Amino acid sequence: MADIVIDYELLNQLGKDTDTLKHKISDARTSNHHYAPNDVGPDASFMIDMYYHAWSGAFKHAWNLLESLSNTYTSVAKQWFDQDAGYAATANEQAAGFTHSMWEMKKSAYDSWQRLSHTYVTVHGFDDNGNPYEKQVPLADPNQPPEAPGTEPDGYHYTASDGSTHNTTSTYDSNGNLTSNDTVVTDGNGGLSYHEHTTFGDNGSYTSTVEHPDGTKTTETVTGNADGTGTKTDVTVDADGKTTTQTWTGTGVNGANPTWTQTDDTSNSDTQHGGGGGGGGGGGGHQVK
Repeated sequence: MADIVIDYELLNQLGKDTDTLKHKISDARTSNHHYAPNDVGPDASFMIDMYYHAWSGAFKHAWNLLESLSNTYTSVAKQWFDQDAGYAATANEQAAGFTHSMWEMKKSAYDSWQRLSHTYVTVHGFDDNGNPYEKQVPLADPNQPPEAPGTEPDGYHYTASDGSTHNTTSTYDSNGNLTSNDTVVTDGNGGLSYHEHTTFGDNGSYTSTVEHPDGTKTTETVTGNADGTGTKTDVTVDADGKTTTQTWTGTGVNGANPTWTQTDDTSNSDTQHGGGGGGGGGGGGHQVK
């Protein structure tokens, strides 16, 4: 059992409901509240006008508080979901890779059986009377095939009991090397979504783009060389279009544990407006569905 469980679906819905209430208060504050004396009576007309005049500031203050609460609820929900979805995306991609590896093993065994069951060798022996004989026998029993591999899997797709979905679509080249993963994680009907697309190249090169639930896009591009050196560039574009770029040089890029040295000036952030892509992915304390 997890030590802390954050129900980000509930938080997200609470943020939406708070936003709805905020607009209702805004309507109450800004709507026309002037009624003709002939419609409601002269005393009522005056009192209604005085009531809304007296409470106009309180309504505005409530609107501000509800807007802050709504933004807080939805922001926290999106951040927790983003972390969980990043972990879920990684797990789903690993499951997709494992599923494809199992298929490759079955296909290799089945292809070998097909080849060997049609390959004959000459066997020399003696019958019961001691007479020599020769006969042709297959290297594998034609009547005992291994399990057929079936259609090549295109990824891994999972839907949880609460409706959340984890979908990974993978592509491979003719040699069976992984060339891309495209993963989408949603929380079902809650409206939260995480989308990650990664393409792989030679010498540890890859480009990974992530569309986060808060509207941020991140792109991580690694270019690796045959000698293990390489570069990495991270570009983040927030929901307002503000772009931040970070760069690194690395060694051991074509291995499992590269070493990176940041090269952009972190004391004077390389930040500008416009452009951008996505990349990255989180993790989190909430239980992954």
